[in-house]
Amino acid sequence: GTTGATEDCVRSSQAWPELLTGIVGSSAISPVTMLACSGADSNGTNVHPKQDLPAQIAELRKLKPAQGIVTLTIGGDDGRSEHVGFFNVLVACALSEAACAADVLAELKWIAKSEPALLHQDYSAIRAADPSATVVVVGYPQIFPDTKCGVFTKVEGQVLNSLTSTLDSAIAGAAAKVPGVEYVKNAATVFAGHQLCTADPWVVAPLHSTSSTDWMHPNNVGQQALSKVVADFIATEL
Repeated sequence: GTTGATEDCVRSSQAWPELLTGIVGSSAISPVTMLACSGADSNGTNVHPKQDLPAQIAELRKLKPAQGIVTLTIGGDDGRSEHVGFFNVLVACALSEAACAADVLAELKWIAKSEPALLHQDYSAIRAADPSATVVVVGYPQIFPDTKCGVFTKVEGQVLNSLTSTLDSAIAGAAAKVPGVEYVKNAATVFAGHQLCTADPWVVAPLHSTSSTDWMHPNNVGQQALSKVVADFIATEL
């Protein structure tokens, strides 16, 4: 959802990790090396596997000097090969209430059965690649208002927010089990009052950008808000 996104990974200088240096202070975070990739998942099932987490961890291992802090958000795109993941759920909910209900149930089952082990694997692999770094894990913000929003009914929005909370709980639980990994809990509500369909949304609505990879992602202001939450956590908790 940010301007200036480049290359296949859709990286932008306005993404929240890139903004941390200016907020926390150059002595705390400098420089920032962006390895994130839009649509990345845990198992390398992206259309371009070189952009998934295993490839990013391989790049992290090469960085010299080692990084003091590694930030990441992952989990929402896991399970694509099983026809789950947030993208598939959002598409289903945009099509019909019945399709939405079925895909939400499938995603809940995935999160309960498969996601915790994947996340534990992810965090452990990152720690192994850079044992000296603190891994700061950021969950997913809730992006729907408590009203009807475009093709999404009020109930669908509430269910999708609840689904986000369920994934965030799995992320927090997995983070708590790996030494050196910290979870930023305040990200979940950072868009309160600025969700989709509000007067001042911090999320890119479908068709409001020429690039579909922007849709349902934070816009520039949303990225700034996320960076502030993460910076406050780093400054006060680490």
